[in-house]
Amino acid sequence: MLADRHQVAASLRDAVDLATDASLDIASVGGPEHAQLLYDLVEKGTVSEERLDESTYRVLELKFELGLFDDPYVPPKLASETVGSSEHRAVARDAASESVTLLQNRNDVLPLNGEDDVFVTGPNADSIDNLLGGWTVYGVDDSQGQTIYGGLVSASGPEMTVDYETGIVSDVTLQPDEIAERAAAADTAIVVLGEPWYLHEFGPKSITDSSSGFPTRNQLKLPDVQKELLETVCETGTPVVLLVITGRPLVLTDVVDQVSGLLVGFFPGIEGGGAIADILLGRTNPSGRLPISFPRTIGDLPVRHDWLPHPSPIGSQEHLPSYNPLFEFGYGLSYTEFTYKSLEVSDRRVLADDGLSVEVTVTNTGNRSGTETVQLFGQHLQSSVVTPVRELLAFTKIDIAPGETETALFELDSEDLAVVRPDGSRVVESVPFELYVNELSREITIR
Repeated sequence: MLADRHQVAASLRDAVDLATDASLDIASVGGPEHAQLLYDLVEKGTVSEERLDESTYRVLELKFELGLFDDPYVPPKLASETVGSSEHRAVARDAASESVTLLQNRNDVLPLNGEDDVFVTGPNADSIDNLLGGWTVYGVDDSQGQTIYGGLVSASGPEMTVDYETGIVSDVTLQPDEIAERAAAADTAIVVLGEPWYLHEFGPKSITDSSSGFPTRNQLKLPDVQKELLETVCETGTPVVLLVITGRPLVLTDVVDQVSGLLVGFFPGIEGGGAIADILLGRTNPSGRLPISFPRTIGDLPVRHDWLPHPSPIGSQEHLPSYNPLFEFGYGLSYTEFTYKSLEVSDRRVLADDGLSVEVTVTNTGNRSGTETVQLFGQHLQSSVVTPVRELLAFTKIDIAPGETETALFELDSEDLAVVRPDGSRVVESVPFELYVNELSREITIR
């Protein structure tokens, strides 16, 4: 890549020299050619034996730590007993449950009533592969896990009926009149859209040659055929929950107003179907918070919560909003309500070397138990270099029962309060600094 693509090396030989000098220890796909070139470079003195010893030492150190010299062979059946074990699946289930993010819940359309008739449709509703994302094995057997539709059927009780139609095959909406009729007969419709299993050139030809709009590098809206399916269901008047399976921030501005509920799952994995079903039915209270911002348009990109302050055009408002995403970093709803009451700091004038304690109290004012993600942001109100308008300093999750109040505690050190100068050094400056948690804020002075 250094020679052929990046063009910073004249040949593969030069590329091996550059990579070795930059402390590369292992060339995972280098093979005999890489080894021979490295041997020649050492023989000619271009790469020192000491440099080779460094790599050898680090690789051997890892092998010792892994115990490969004590027990180099693993029983073959151990892999089948370990991979996909109940313990691993429990972790996968928890990860999916905690990452699925509720972005909209008008009229409390969620959680579903256990006695409702539910209509499920969409290309990602009954596909395990599409829950996994790229760099996974394509064609996972249905016995290995549950799809979203399958998870909902398994989790629903005898009072609830779940009707299903894929809705889209080969980028064509199937029988829109029949879909509309079945959606109209339901109490709630779940439309599962988003991205397919793989978005790069290595995927199966049926996916990479798709005309559905994915994969694509210049468009982040839902494909037209998916929007047509969603409109067909929404036009029936049945309350609609849009569930988007994706691996990146899509532009949902043109569809968000059509639906009552909006959930996003970031390729939730083989246990994602069951985890999402539990959230839809209210057995799990969603606690996911966005690790990225969802832009209003593709022209907004890049859109980041830690944008840098900059001058506004002459004659404009004093604080022109540069950051105005559809859904911002850290956003996420719950089936209950949380109220932030106080933000306290250990010292309003803090010596950086002593660190700083921050406490915030949170009350669950709803009628369900829930997990709140408390996020602590900070901003240098003055500094020698331009710093972000807010930086995420720390976060923690706390479980709170209805009517109960809990305290989140953060311990900050000098690294958290430092600025990064152009030479890469981190320096703590004596400046005013503001802390934010939700709508609460406290200003301190760093000394």
